[in-house]
This record gives sequence, structure tokens and C-alpha cells, in this order.
Amino acid sequence: MRAAWSFWLVFADESGQGLRPPKGRTWVPKGRTPVLEVSYRGRGRISIAALICTKPGRRTRLIYRVMVYHRRAGESKGFDAAAFKTLLQAAHAQLGEPISLVWDSLPAHVCAEMRDWIAARQDWLLVYRPPAYAPDLKGGRGHLVQPTRQARQFYRLRHRRARGPDQKPTQTHAVPAGTPGWLHR
Repeated sequence: MRAAWSFWLVFADESGQGLRPPKGRTWVPKGRTPVLEVSYRGRGRISIAALICTKPGRRTRLIYRVMVYHRRAGESKGFDAAAFKTLLQAAHAQLGEPISLVWDSLPAHVCAEMRDWIAARQDWLLVYRPPAYAPDLKGGRGHLVQPTRQARQFYRLRHRRARGPDQKPTQTHAVPAGTPGWLHR
């Protein structure tokens, strides 16, 4: 059995961005068409894959690779299985210890080639995949959904007043300062 923290805990993610300039706006006199000169034809793409590596008592590390796509023959548009293999091997060499990888289920991560490669490296690489949809694990807004719903229900029950057929609901108490607007709609 492996020791609890003998492995580095590594979170992996990747992202990409087109290199085409954004559409801009400019001011021109009424009746004239604005013309913006752009010297770049927007034919590229940049991708980044990053690993955040943590282990108690050790400095947290960020290991990343950047890939630029120029639409050349034989050039990879984004990170494929070979690029991920290279990144993980470099991380293992840099960290010098086994890795517990938390990874999503993108096609390049779950393809047969990658599964076979991971299986051959079970001595230093463990892969965990979070569920496809888990709002309770989501850092952005998932943690706010349930408390928000409960707060709204509590507020509506507590501050509702009997009303006539032509009246809109009104509040019986003043809304405390700093109460978000969405709470008392």
C-alpha cells in the first residue's frame, strides 16, 4: 500500500485561444464607414497545458507547455496524446517522485494510446478522473447554487404579507443594508 503523501498531487488543464485580433470599434463622422486596418490575417492558435503540483511540506509548482499553431502541414492544432506524454514525463523528471494526476476526460486523455501509456507507468502515475458533471466540485458558481436557493426561500417565506387581488407583494420589514438585490426579488 502506498503512503498517503508519497505522491505529488497534480491538477492538469489546458486551454486555447485563436490569434485573430478582436473586432474593434472606432469613431468616425456620421455617414462614413469606419475602416480598421489589421495587419494579421488571424491564421494561428495558441494552446497551453498546465500542471499545478502540490505536496505537503514542499513548494507548489507550476509546470506548463505552450504550443503555437500556424496551419502548417503536419503541425498539430492542439495538445494531442504525444504532447501530453511529453509533458507528464517532464513533470515526473522535474518532481522526481510519483504523481497522482487529476485529469478531465477529454478525448486526447482517454484515447486507447493514452490509456495504454498510463497503464505501462503505474509505478509512478495514478490518474483520477472527476465525474463529467459535478456542480458541487465546481469552484466558480457551483458552491453558491444551493445556499442561494435556500436563502431565497427563507426570505420569501419570512417577508411575505397578505395581499389583496390588485396588490403586489410588499415587504413587512426593511431590507437590511448590504442585502444582495437577487435575494429579495
